[in-house]
Amino acid sequence: MHEKTSVRALLGALLVGLLTVGLCGGTARTAGATGGGPAGGPPSPGCSGPPGGWAFSIAIDPRRTDTIYVGLHGGGIIKSADGGRNWTPANTGLNDLTVMPLVIDPADSRVIYAGTHVGIYKSTDGANSWSEADAGLTTRDVWSLVPDPRSPGTLYAGTAGGGVFKSTDGARTWSKASDGLTNLVIWPLAVDPHHTQTLYAGTFGGGVFKSEDGGVRWSESNEGLTNRRIYSLAVAPDNPATVYAGTSGGIFKSDDGCRHWAPPTNTLSQQLVFSLTVGPSDPKTVYAGTGEGVFLSSDRGQHWSEASAGLSNRIVWPLSIDPQHPQTIYAGTLGGGVFRSTDGGQSWRAVPAPLANQVVFAVAVDPRNSATLYAGTAGAGVFKSADRGRNWASINTGLRNPVIKALVVDPTDPMTLYVGAQEQFLGSAGGVFKSTDGGRSWVQIGAGTIRRRVFSLAIDPHRDGTVYVGTDGGGIFRSTDRGATWADVSRGAINENVAGVTPIQQLMHPRPIFVLAVDPNDSETVYAGTDGGVFKSSDGTKTWSEVNTGLTDRRVRALIIDPQDSGTLYVGSGDFSDASTSGGVFKSTDKGKSWSATALGNHWVLSLAFDPKDARTVYAGTDQGVFKSQDAGKTWVGVKTLVTAHYVLTLAVDPHDPTAIYGGTEGNGIFTVGEWP
Repeated sequence: MHEKTSVRALLGALLVGLLTVGLCGGTARTAGATGGGPAGGPPSPGCSGPPGGWAFSIAIDPRRTDTIYVGLHGGGIIKSADGGRNWTPANTGLNDLTVMPLVIDPADSRVIYAGTHVGIYKSTDGANSWSEADAGLTTRDVWSLVPDPRSPGTLYAGTAGGGVFKSTDGARTWSKASDGLTNLVIWPLAVDPHHTQTLYAGTFGGGVFKSEDGGVRWSESNEGLTNRRIYSLAVAPDNPATVYAGTSGGIFKSDDGCRHWAPPTNTLSQQLVFSLTVGPSDPKTVYAGTGEGVFLSSDRGQHWSEASAGLSNRIVWPLSIDPQHPQTIYAGTLGGGVFRSTDGGQSWRAVPAPLANQVVFAVAVDPRNSATLYAGTAGAGVFKSADRGRNWASINTGLRNPVIKALVVDPTDPMTLYVGAQEQFLGSAGGVFKSTDGGRSWVQIGAGTIRRRVFSLAIDPHRDGTVYVGTDGGGIFRSTDRGATWADVSRGAINENVAGVTPIQQLMHPRPIFVLAVDPNDSETVYAGTDGGVFKSSDGTKTWSEVNTGLTDRRVRALIIDPQDSGTLYVGSGDFSDASTSGGVFKSTDKGKSWSATALGNHWVLSLAFDPKDARTVYAGTDQGVFKSQDAGKTWVGVKTLVTAHYVLTLAVDPHDPTAIYGGTEGNGIFTVGEWP
């Protein structure tokens, strides 16, 4: 289960890891076609939105430009043969449905190559079917693919940790081509279109490397390149000495084949640049896809202006220009699906691609109205459904932050919601937002106090207006007046040398607080789950103690308290960035003093939930779907008819109908659990 940890660890620096999850039942669905079951009745098993999702790559057939392919996170590949009006899944033969690079063979557009986290796939029939094409590829996390435009059958692959590989026989076999690369985490690759033995490789932290002999030997080319996290590269088609490099801090430009680099303009100096593309008929025109939308230069990168009108989601990953109609551009977003411009980027409209592959961090059911659901996503903000997930609406007015890590509904006033957000795609800042009208509008609260990304939220069920916030390394905050004011209740420890700070505070404060839980029968007792285990306060957060005896995996991602017997707790552990963690569900029957492993081991457990009418029934969301125990953790069974989603980040059970169980996944949206063995 831990074979993809290198990708997760690296992309964790961005937002969340990338991993293999499946498309709903093998077909994508639109918002109006999700869910199932009679209106007002329990949802049918399967995916239930929200619409949209993450698009990692877009490839346009250069000969038949109405034919478009999109590589998705968790959805595989979809194909349109009519310019984006209609789409079909194109996944036959793919064993991994997270597709990052997707390229068309320049000599035969029926031949397509796809890079995934488990290797490279090749299609020779226009994506109708796929076969593995990675013999000799010793590192299978493939982040980039680029063909040699003048040598049919020659391709280069950039990998996460293995450097560059080369094939000269149409991907049948590969050999390593990394001599001289001191950083082997390769994100983009680019080929000089005139001198195709000249290659450029962008690395994750090591800058740019150049080869002039088809990858036999590489040398560092970083003079003037002050930001060395390279996410994109582009070579000017009319002057291959001009190279653009997109970084986590803007666009650098070289006019001498990467010997020297000029710094970014002020317009883009703070932007994370995921993609760069140069106009095929007008090389003075350059487009950049960034974490804040699309930017356009009409003078070879000297000046830039925003070109994002109509983009409802501005985290833009791939950009692809129609080679026959260069005013037509496609943009893939992280959360909002695919957009198209027909006027050179001046305006954009959503492409009606049937995507339901959102990354969902949080799901909540209205405690008084089971038909109302809320979903917090990575990149598309908050969605609301009024019909048990059959249809969804985006509810982001006033919500500046599109990455929602936590979401809770006030049990005493379900029109009041709180969300914890990450402000920018790579930003360290975050915040808490509140709605008092069921999500129609949001305002930020605690902006002057809570300066870190928010990972967890908890509401005290007995003290009206008391809310807890867990941050990414900034400690725990509490409000007793519905968010009007906040206090740091982890005692403000920042480092080990702060005077008057206890060792426990030193342990807690720098750690990300992944989960918070208030004892349902005692408001003075609060638990915090961190990557260093469980911490407990029994005196209303005046003091904290470490309670980890028997907890052999302390990377805690989930924690729940038995509502009838608050001495019984369950913890879910595991860390996708560390393959050495064993994971599993642990149980305590003495309020956390000691823990024992349950029978569900060898799984990263990312979420937990009780059956609201029977606390002996526990659900666990893991890296391999959902498991259920009906005997308080002694035995577990997996879901029988679950969709092919694997990583289940969050679970919510309808408090009035325990057969309605919702799981938020990493790339498969929300699903409702089906039958059990």
